[in-house]
Amino acid sequence: MTLPDDVRDWPADALEAYRERVAIMVIDGGLEQRRAMHEAEARVRREWTRREPVTPTADDDARG
Repeated sequence: MTLPDDVRDWPADALEAYRERVAIMVIDGGLEQRRAMHEAEARVRREWTRREPVTPTADDDARG
């Protein structure tokens, strides 16, 4: 699964992971904000490309 080019268009869970990583890198890691944003984006993108796509099941269809 790939994420949109613009971080602002990411799904909520990817955006949350991104923001969390930025904060950790800045606060705990001492990175400059811009560098942390770049690194966090790259990491979250790598993680998302490894995810298996979610496919609906028959149970999902029945709950509609």
